[in-house]
Amino acid sequence: MFPERLITVGTFGTPELAEAELDRLQRAGLDAYLGGTFFRHHGSAQLQVPESQVARAQALLGVEPAAAVTESPREADLYFPACPDCRSTNSYRIPPHAFRVLVASVALAVVSFVLGVGAIGAVSVVIGWLSAAWLSRYSGKYRCRQCGRAWKPE
Repeated sequence: MFPERLITVGTFGTPELAEAELDRLQRAGLDAYLGGTFFRHHGSAQLQVPESQVARAQALLGVEPAAAVTESPREADLYFPACPDCRSTNSYRIPPHAFRVLVASVALAVVSFVLGVGAIGAVSVVIGWLSAAWLSRYSGKYRCRQCGRAWKPE
């Protein structure tokens, strides 16, 4: 037997606002859970119940059946957009390695010039600049953990 899919029946600005309703649903005997993006960037919290308990939860909360939010709160998550190929929301933002490489090469150049080996410093700046130019092609992109595709969200 597979576990039931969780359905969002309410969205709140903070987890604190959702806790009263969560407690209300749990006291009524429903399996209610708190989900969402509140652990990152102080985002919203979603009140979720198993699919078989949605109608009862909506009645307790006074929510219209058409107002049920979504099946998956990460579908509309701005921090983790869905992959264009596999539609998975299991993605991450690629870190800005280009800037770090450029700063490291300049730091190495400064140290080289201080130690009196200017040629090594000049070579490190050129290699750093070329590496940063190559790495910058991934700047602002996301990578899917499921299929590995890198893309820039629209």
